Amino acid sequence: MADTLPSGLPPYCHFIASATPSPCIESKIQYGDCAAGGAPELTINNSEGHVVWDSNLSDGLDSGSFSIELVVSAGSGSSLTAVKSPTSVNVTDSSVSYGFIQRVEIIASVAGINRRFTWSSIAVRFYKGATLVQTMSRAPECQPKADTYGVPSIGWQGVEYTPAASDNDSVVITGVVRLQAAGTVIQPWEVLGKILEFAANCTPH
Repeated sequence: MADTLPSGLPPYCHFIASATPSPCIESKIQYGDCAAGGAPELTINNSEGHVVWDSNLSDGLDSGSFSIELVVSAGSGSSLTAVKSPTSVNVTDSSVSYGFIQRVEIIASVAGINRRFTWSSIAVRFYKGATLVQTMSRAPECQPKADTYGVPSIGWQGVEYTPAASDNDSVVITGVVRLQAAGTVIQPWEVLGKILEFAANCTPH
């Protein structure tokens, strides 16, 4: 990952040069092994789930559009769901406790040539109790995308969402992802998206 942002990125998008270390909740949406029974396709911290992104890999990987929802609520754990009819996979985790939600980072990453991970339609909703406090959404050019199919080749891109209030106790992140690759994908993380959530008083159980 780069230490500085490339020139020309819109400042209103809030792109980041690298991921902040040690998130409270780390969620991954990755190739895995396309549900062959080994590496997971969805994770929240140490919890795992399996998704068949593409039932025919003979012509490469193309997941199509999967809807993603991550729900993080202080005192109630977290839940990650991937949906594309008729597929729906949910992963839950309660391995950490935490307080007020501080920030969210959303990342797209690929390794190798002819790989692509695309985010679109991201919305980040912060709540206090059951009350919606703030919704953050950005223009299409602000959606993270990692793409090594052509020039320029972009292997990593991330954005951050920091709420105005410091006492939100839950956040819901929704978006659409698409995983693509030409040829055989070897490593689980060659086509990868992440949602990183940072919170006060994050403590492993």
